[in-house]
Amino acid sequence: GGVGRFDEDGVGHDFPGYTWRLIALPDGYEGKILYLRIYSRHTNIGVGGSVMLSSTYGVWAFIVQADAARSFIAAMSFFAGLVALVVYLARPHLWPALSYAIYAIGAGVYLFARTNIRIILSPDALRWNHAELSSLYLFPVGIFAYLDSVFGSGWKGSARFLWRALAAYAAVAIAGAGLGAWSLLQTLFPWQCMMMVALPFFALNVVVVHRRGDVEGRIMTVGLALGTAFSMFDLANAMGLFGRIPSSLVLAHYGSLLFTGALGAVLVRRYFEFLAAARERARLDGELMAARVVQQALLPPPLEAPGITVATCYAPATQTGGDWYGYHYDQVRGRVHLYVGDVTGHGLSSALLAGVAAGAVSAVEHTLVSRNGGARANPEEELSTLARVCNHVIYNAGRHELEMTMAFVSLDATTGEVVYLSAGHVPLVWVHASERQAAPVPNRGTRLGSREEVATQAKRFRMAPGDMLFLYTDGLVENCGPAGERLRLRELLALLAAAPSPAETRARVTQEMTTRWGDVPQGDDVTFLALRWDGPAQALPAPASLAASSA
Repeated sequence: GGVGRFDEDGVGHDFPGYTWRLIALPDGYEGKILYLRIYSRHTNIGVGGSVMLSSTYGVWAFIVQADAARSFIAAMSFFAGLVALVVYLARPHLWPALSYAIYAIGAGVYLFARTNIRIILSPDALRWNHAELSSLYLFPVGIFAYLDSVFGSGWKGSARFLWRALAAYAAVAIAGAGLGAWSLLQTLFPWQCMMMVALPFFALNVVVVHRRGDVEGRIMTVGLALGTAFSMFDLANAMGLFGRIPSSLVLAHYGSLLFTGALGAVLVRRYFEFLAAARERARLDGELMAARVVQQALLPPPLEAPGITVATCYAPATQTGGDWYGYHYDQVRGRVHLYVGDVTGHGLSSALLAGVAAGAVSAVEHTLVSRNGGARANPEEELSTLARVCNHVIYNAGRHELEMTMAFVSLDATTGEVVYLSAGHVPLVWVHASERQAAPVPNRGTRLGSREEVATQAKRFRMAPGDMLFLYTDGLVENCGPAGERLRLRELLALLAAAPSPAETRARVTQEMTTRWGDVPQGDDVTFLALRWDGPAQALPAPASLAASSA
């Protein structure tokens, strides 16, 4: 069922390709007439091209001279494709380089496979025919993939759909021919039908690219326009409209080179933009890493307070985060103060605002100590003052674009009394050791920075020895895993109720984070702080010490 030939005995053979026949003539044929008789049982087989009489050297010189221009253009296109391929291998994220390599190498192989110089490299005409058809199938794939990767998926996604469809057909056709299931020539007609559909969409996508009005779109459309103009010139010349111009001058090949060069110019421009962006990313990464180091340096040391055990976790979604936490132990009155905050969003701007909040808390704490000389006001007044100052600072620094939630807690280490104030933050969790239960402690308040004056209210309750407090940011219950699963509040409460200590609480919650979220990047920063009160502690007559941190 394939295309082939029959010998004089009627035996069928595979089609060997369109080969050159070099017939050596014996001496004594000068001045005589040469007749060629070709036996064929196929109506479309005969002498293709010209027949010439010359020496062997003259034949090779004629072949090289006739196809020198086309071979040069093919070599240039092939070389450009190889360079693009090397660039892609060095920069795998530069997808346009790979699509350009497929197009340019395919175009180069196709042009060279149609020259007669090919027989100098290999006389196997059938292999060259297969190379010609294979490259003919591949370089349109490269063009549409190039449009997709450089200019977007095209009109209604047509560029992306077409390169994938053409790539799938080319893979099946070439693989089937390689396995002997069919002749590659038999797959040509369906491909031609696909190209009849693809070409109008190609023209439509070029119009879309041109209407973008940017430099890259103009470069590509100018290259395509020149290539089309050269092809139209060749067509008119073949029709005899330019009778004085040699028909051997084929400008379409130069037009193809111009189009390849235009696509290459866009790729070079993209490559330098890629390098500039990579350098900028490296610079920003360095700055972010330095900012992260500063944030880590601002983390407080382990809290040393009689009867108090604390464990913390800070997991930013990016290199720097907008979560904040701090604590300090007031030795004079035996009180522990806790702060956990969350700036809207995450990243560098949120981290800067979190640092502003940390500085405000630290400054106010030191001011209160200096002003009162150790005889400090009641905890409700202190926390309210802290909330007002933080709101004022964030209201001005955030410029109404960034806000912050915060929980303020003051624990009397001698009695277990807790004063709790919330500025729009998620409720803290109170873990009752005797009942092995955990319950949120709701409280109302406005976000810091959302209005000129913050509205908060203080809530009091008394812990029993062994009870724990758990303060956290909403990222803990809002981040999602691969299937969209979250750590629900009731599941979190069950984890907290079962954990006997802050260290065990941290271990169980972080394990649940790893198990539930998997490799999915965090959508929000996560911070939590677990504190256990083990019973009354004796207040010491010493100056207050402060440790507030930004994270």
